[in-house]
Amino acid sequence: MPRYSSGVPFEPSDPWWRIGGVDYDLTPFLALHPGGQHVLLLARDRFGDATLAFEAHHLDWRRARRVLEQYRVRTPGNLAADLGLSAEDGFFCVLRDRLRAALRAAGAPVRGGPTRVCLGLFWASLAAWACLAVATLATGRAASAAAMGAVAAILGSFGHNFVHQPAYYAHAHALDLVGLSANVWRREHVLQHHMFTNTPEDNHFKGTEPFLVVDPRARRGLLQRSVFPALAPLLLCFGIPVNHAVRLADVARGRESLTIGDWLPALEAALFVGCRGGAAGLALWALARAVTGTLYFTIALANHNGSASAAAMARGGAVAGADEWAVHQIEACGDWDVRVRFPRNLVYLTLNLHTVHHLFPSIDVSHHHIAQAVLEQTCADRGVPYHPHQSFSQLYGEAMTTFRGEPRS
Repeated sequence: MPRYSSGVPFEPSDPWWRIGGVDYDLTPFLALHPGGQHVLLLARDRFGDATLAFEAHHLDWRRARRVLEQYRVRTPGNLAADLGLSAEDGFFCVLRDRLRAALRAAGAPVRGGPTRVCLGLFWASLAAWACLAVATLATGRAASAAAMGAVAAILGSFGHNFVHQPAYYAHAHALDLVGLSANVWRREHVLQHHMFTNTPEDNHFKGTEPFLVVDPRARRGLLQRSVFPALAPLLLCFGIPVNHAVRLADVARGRESLTIGDWLPALEAALFVGCRGGAAGLALWALARAVTGTLYFTIALANHNGSASAAAMARGGAVAGADEWAVHQIEACGDWDVRVRFPRNLVYLTLNLHTVHHLFPSIDVSHHHIAQAVLEQTCADRGVPYHPHQSFSQLYGEAMTTFRGEPRS
């Protein structure tokens, strides 16, 4: 039986980890892995080939490969079908070497962990969200609920940042507070969306169907071409509750198991109903969720549905190894206002520098400006096209063209 993640079937894996066409038995290393054993088991059991996850999450690739070699089991005969590691002088290895050097020169942690400013703003956002929640419960004002939802989007962006960093995974439970599951994101976002971006294995690929169709090869009905794209902000109001409902349906099918975070949306809704009454309380809770969903998912969908992203999807997005994967990430991600760095880019939920986030997912947002400079220079040196957008409105317009299935000029 295939293993499912967001409804996408993945073939069952061998008892070993397939990385770069070689099988490794990392069982003795599970307790030693700096990122914890859970993510290692997911990379093997849920997604099969772990090459891309290994490459994307090890900036010091030389050291990681030396450690990995100790656990080699065998080299299968069907290497042509396997994903390859980046060549030592390949694009992705050079990119990682340059970023490590740039982080060291800037006095940043070589692992790319958060700065004190980043952590301070995270706690400030959490406090602001809690205060607005109390204000909404006390006053019943819609304005307070809307503000709570807006701050929740910022809090969610911090959760998104920390879900990629094992040392700060506890902070990622901010996602649970705003109606998303940190546990699910660690699997579906970190190991699925990031590794299989804009391909059928990406959990976002069909996540908005039948309303918003992102696959440029798919046929669209009249409503999908002409009506639903215009209603995208309204549709995304329901993104968080629908996401949660789909997860509960998977629990009922036996594909998922409940976590503490899964109970929080119901507990929050019950708290609002208890404090403000049935209809009024539920309306305030739904308003906060709607604002969060519209803000976050509008930007996130635009990130991967611009013209270059659609072209990558049309080609199928298949890659032969880590170097091709890195180039594919540059094509699949849409950036804008790339000189706006953290913390000012919290207004964009830090998603304006999205390509470097996909290439270096464990690097904190407070260092993305360093990675951005490295990316631009390396792309120029290697002749890899990289064309960020001037504004979000430009990228969003391209995304609307993708949703409507219109031909590109």
